[in-house]
Amino acid sequence: MKNLLKMAVLVFFAFYFLKLITYTINAHLISDETLYAHIAQTIYHDKAMPRMIPELYGGLLVSEYPPLFSIMGAAIYSILGINGFYLANIILLALLLASMFLLARDYFSEDIALLACLFLVSAPMTAQLSLYFLGEMLTAFLAFLFFVTLYLYLASPKLRYSILTGLLLGLLVLTKQSGILYQAFCLAGLIWFAIKQDKQRVNGLTLAIALSIAVSLRYFLSNIESVKGFIEITFSNLTPILGGKADEMDRLINSVWYVPKWILSFSIVREFGWVLIVSFIITVFYFIRRWREARGYLIFLLLFVFLFIFSFISSAVTSRHFLPLVGLVSLLGAISICSLVKKDTYRIGIAIIVLIINIYSTLSMPDYRASYTLSPVLAEPLRFLKEKTPPDSTILSCWTYATFFYTGRNATWPLSSRMAPNSPTELFYEKDLSKFYSLLNKYKIDYILIDKSKIGKEFNSFNYPESMIENLKGLIKNGQSKIVYDARYFTIVEIERER
Repeated sequence: MKNLLKMAVLVFFAFYFLKLITYTINAHLISDETLYAHIAQTIYHDKAMPRMIPELYGGLLVSEYPPLFSIMGAAIYSILGINGFYLANIILLALLLASMFLLARDYFSEDIALLACLFLVSAPMTAQLSLYFLGEMLTAFLAFLFFVTLYLYLASPKLRYSILTGLLLGLLVLTKQSGILYQAFCLAGLIWFAIKQDKQRVNGLTLAIALSIAVSLRYFLSNIESVKGFIEITFSNLTPILGGKADEMDRLINSVWYVPKWILSFSIVREFGWVLIVSFIITVFYFIRRWREARGYLIFLLLFVFLFIFSFISSAVTSRHFLPLVGLVSLLGAISICSLVKKDTYRIGIAIIVLIINIYSTLSMPDYRASYTLSPVLAEPLRFLKEKTPPDSTILSCWTYATFFYTGRNATWPLSSRMAPNSPTELFYEKDLSKFYSLLNKYKIDYILIDKSKIGKEFNSFNYPESMIENLKGLIKNGQSKIVYDARYFTIVEIERER
């Protein structure tokens, strides 16, 4: 019976991945994906990580983006070309599932391994983020390996586990700056074992932290201001307490892009899915009812609580940033259920139920890629800009990354001064027509791509304020600019700059 179940699970996973791949066929990169793709292409062609992209925002400091995901992107681009960007995270998900099954089978049991993998793909977030060219899936993959190696070290403090934990810690920092949280957890553990006078584990965690610092030291030393800025903006709601100061543009971006915590809570529950939520409730029950047995896995629960709390209180967090916890909850849920249910027949029954639910969910899975792609209505004006404008033109566009990626022209928009010191923020607050025109010349803006759905009374970081639209009308009336493209959703205004 168990062999038949394993065959059924393999067939399901084949179908699951086939459906994910079909969603990439008509996809086009958008938003942050285009930036990561450009950095990856630059690494591939120049064999080096760029420090700045001069064509974006008058000079975008790439140090804000840790290099490992872009290096991985360059590697897959060298093999599959641009199609690799659409398949990268699907491949990483396959590696995560394989690692989860093999590690859980070898160090726990095959039943736990099978159930954990089924839990992982039950989360809508897993499928959704496997389709986007963003760094969360790589973080989730490395985080899961870190969770297991840290558990193995604390359970059996051997040198190899300490070294692996340290290397994975360093790679996490090089993937996302939030990797600092994983280092902080290990530091907290080190302090705890120092209080307990457990020298062996203190030495092992010290080695792990030291190795992680060594792996990521060059990045930290080269980008100390960027890392400091990340901490300040991530916890901008705490900066008055911590004594930091977040950039005003950062605060404005946060207020638009990051939802209130109560909405975030519902988003997390929805993206984790009810199967995973139920498994977590069972985990809590397991720890309460069978504490003596469950405390051997306490490190997993502490990791979840620590990472969830510090991620949740962040000022700059969305539900996708919780993807690394999906693997942890999946493993915890599988361990808890298999610890509570001893009979093979019942375990197989539970796995079959979860498998049937996953099959139904996959059959009804929406095309997540369809809502996160370059829309035809945006593609048309971008094609016009690529075909009708000089190669050295600078375009002001709220779709900055996509404008740059698809047109090959310089693109700019207001951004935090720590990331782009020369972005044209003041332009969006200027109401005097002559000064507005002078600022257009100062920032060498040749074209303005106006998204008509994003015109608002006041500037909110991702819209065109009414004062700007009025200024443009004045420039058109004075013959200092003209409309060169006008459609239902987009208008392109050409600026007659002073020569």
